Amino acid sequence: MAYASFRRVLVARSFNTLGNSVQIVAAGWLVYHLSGSALNVGLLSVVALASSLLGSPLGGVLADRFAVQRMAAVLTLLQVIPAAVMAILAFSGSLTVPLIFLIVFCGSIPSSLSQPMVQVFLPRIVPKDLGRELFSDLSAAYHFAQFGGVLLGGVVTDQLGVGYAFAFNAFSFAIFALAIARSKLVQKPPAEDSPAAKERFSMRDGLRIGWPIRLVRTVFIACLAFYSIVYPISELLPAIAAQHGASATLVGILAAAFVSGSIIGNPPLRRYVTSGRSAERVISGGLVLGSLTAVAMGLTNTLATTIVLLVVLGVAAEMVYLACVNALQLYLPAQIQGRMVGLFFTTVRVGGGVGAFAVGYLFDLLGIGTSMALVGLVTLPLGLWLFARQRGPDLDQIKTS
Repeated sequence: MAYASFRRVLVARSFNTLGNSVQIVAAGWLVYHLSGSALNVGLLSVVALASSLLGSPLGGVLADRFAVQRMAAVLTLLQVIPAAVMAILAFSGSLTVPLIFLIVFCGSIPSSLSQPMVQVFLPRIVPKDLGRELFSDLSAAYHFAQFGGVLLGGVVTDQLGVGYAFAFNAFSFAIFALAIARSKLVQKPPAEDSPAAKERFSMRDGLRIGWPIRLVRTVFIACLAFYSIVYPISELLPAIAAQHGASATLVGILAAAFVSGSIIGNPPLRRYVTSGRSAERVISGGLVLGSLTAVAMGLTNTLATTIVLLVVLGVAAEMVYLACVNALQLYLPAQIQGRMVGLFFTTVRVGGGVGAFAVGYLFDLLGIGTSMALVGLVTLPLGLWLFARQRGPDLDQIKTS
C-alpha cells in the first residue's frame, strides 16, 4: 500500500470487478428469465469465453512483445462499448437473448486479449520481492468486490432494471483503464526480459520449456478439470435459484455465498503460498475439495445447505486459481511467462465456457441434483491422483526439470 500505483490499481480493479459482477448477475438472470433454460445460461458463458481460444494466447504473445501497460489500458477502455450498448438497448426495451449473446461475444474479444497483459503488467508496479503478496492481496480485494457486486447486481436488477446494471459496468471499465494508464512502473524489464529478446520465443517454445516441469503439467491438468467440470456449477446459479424462487436477488445471494468462500480461503492460502511451500499440493487439494462439494450438493436440495456448500466450493476455487497464478508468474522463465499465462487463461475461460454449456445441458437432461453428483464423481479420482503424486518444493522441480 506504500506504492501509489498499487493503491490506484487496487481501487480501480475492485470497482471494475464490482461492475462486472453486477452485469453477470443481471445478464444471467435476464437470459434465464427470457428463455427458461439452464442450457441458454450455459451458452451465455460459452459466448462470453469463446474468443479466449485465440484471444488469450494472442494476448500472451503480445504481452511478451509490446508495451503491456499501454495496450492493457486501450483494450480495457474498449470494453466500455459493449456494456454501454447493452445498457442502451435494455433501457429501450429491445434487448433479446440473441442480441445479448452477440454483444457479450464482441465484448469478450478485447477482454480475452487484455487479461494476460494485465497479469503481466500488475507485478511491475511493486518491487519484485512483493510479487506473491501482490497477487494474494489483489485476489482478496477482487473477491470482496465480487461479493458486493453479486449482491448489488441482484438488488439493482430487481429494483431498477438490467439497464442500470450494464451502465454501471461500462463506467467501471473506464475507471480501470484510467488507473492502468496512470500507473508508474517500479520494475524495469531486464535485458533478457525485453520485447526484442522475447521475440525469439514462440508459443511452441513456451510449451517445450514449460511442459516438462511437473508443476506446470499439474497447473493445466487440474485447472482444465476444475474449470470445465466443477466450476460451471457457479455459472449456472440462475437455474439452481429457480428451485427455491426465481428472483434475481436470490441469484445474487447464492453467488455471494460462492464468493464468500474465496474470501474466507484467501488469508490462509496467502500465508501458505507466500511461504514458498508447494503450490502443487494446493492445486490438487482444491480439485479434490471441489469434487467432494459437488457430490454433496447433488445429494441435498435445501436452500441452507446449498448456500453452505457454495461457500466451500468458493474455497476450492480460490485454492486452484491462486496457486496456479502464483506458480506460473513466479517460477517460470521470464521469456515464456506471458505465453504461459495466456495459455492458462485460455484453459480457464474456454474450459469454463464449454463446461457451463455441457453442465447446463445435463441440468436440463438429468436434473440439477443428479448432474452435480455426477460432476463430482468424474473429477474426484483425478484430484486424488494429482494429490498423491505431489512431492518436493516447487522451486526444486524447476531446477531439476
